[in-house]
Amino acid sequence: MKNFFWDSCVIAAFLNEEWEGADIASLNQFVQDAKNGDCNIYVSSITIAEILPSYLKEKRFNSYQRFLKDMGGAVVQISPSPNILAFAARLRDV
Repeated sequence: MKNFFWDSCVIAAFLNEEWEGADIASLNQFVQDAKNGDCNIYVSSITIAEILPSYLKEKRFNSYQRFLKDMGGAVVQISPSPNILAFAARLRDV
């Protein structure tokens, strides 16, 4: 099974159905595949703070929480530990 990690930019593009350079059709297919159990989509719990309600254009979902509920477990939230955050900082610095 394939595993994907979406950051807040990808989630925002999906929720608003737009983002310069984003392939929204592919994002829709990933979500459908995840709902069918063919792949896993992981998101950081940090995205709760990053996806501002005022940013959403209410095309599909009027809140990030509604998006998660609609996904029915197809999108898995993970909470980064201090070790993961430290590793992420080192990766970003490369």
